[in-house]
Amino acid sequence: DNRIIIAGACDALPKKDKPEVKKMDFFMCGLDKKGDPEWTQTFSGSKFDFFSSIAVDPITNHILLGGYFYDTLTVQNQKFVSSGKSDAIFLRFDTGGKLETSKQIGGKGDDRISSITTDNFGNAFIAGTFQKKIQFTEKTLLEVSKQGETGVFLAKYSVSGELISARLICSGKNTLVNSVATNGHLCLVAGSFQDFLNINNQKVPS
Repeated sequence: DNRIIIAGACDALPKKDKPEVKKMDFFMCGLDKKGDPEWTQTFSGSKFDFFSSIAVDPITNHILLGGYFYDTLTVQNQKFVSSGKSDAIFLRFDTGGKLETSKQIGGKGDDRISSITTDNFGNAFIAGTFQKKIQFTEKTLLEVSKQGETGVFLAKYSVSGELISARLICSGKNTLVNSVATNGHLCLVAGSFQDFLNINNQKVPS
């Protein structure tokens, strides 16, 4: 709707009575078509957290933000606590920057959202990585079969924020997701791996 959305982070300033820790403060700002600020939202965690991807729902113009956090994360008075090392976080904001829905996704290992995109119907596609097991809902759990492997997941959410599907795409050593995109009925995921990749019941060497 001719608006500009900017999201980023800066090093958090240590408090005088507390030792310096590695952490980031995050901001998201809505600008009009001339570039003048209309609203700003800020939030922060307790450690070195990351927001890695932003998208806009073409149906509602809602803002989708994804990444991962360690220990705790507070967004507009909602506090999230990690269930393991890091948990993935998927947030939906309205056009004024107000938090509409939030999805915390995680397990005992490092679980991360790397990229978000949408289709023409407003469904959100989220790609990322996880270790061991990752819990999307009470009934939806993905896991890698071999110790030490990193799994790549692809999840689909509706406009209302409900999980439609989640699947394990592949797994391997040091797998990373760089980007996800949609093209008609196709969903494309790009990334990298080290040594080998298990995909479609095949072991592909690097």
